[in-house]
Amino acid sequence: MTNAVAITRIAVSAQRNLHEIACMERFLRQRGELDAVAVGGIRAYRAVELARLEVCAEHLAALQPANDLAFEQNPEHA
Repeated sequence: MTNAVAITRIAVSAQRNLHEIACMERFLRQRGELDAVAVGGIRAYRAVELARLEVCAEHLAALQPANDLAFEQNPEHA
């Protein structure tokens, strides 16, 4: 597995977790069970997943494509 694939899997996992957190928050709000303790817990979990996404974005941005200029047209050869 390449670094890009591993990082992408982590990013997808974090995105799924953020979706689940949002669904749980909505469920608790609809049931009237979203109190200060629940909001604090949700905020903490959301912060962790957002941090994971941010780190993944930084790592993916730092990767150098192996064939970066492969599709760049050179006017001299056109």
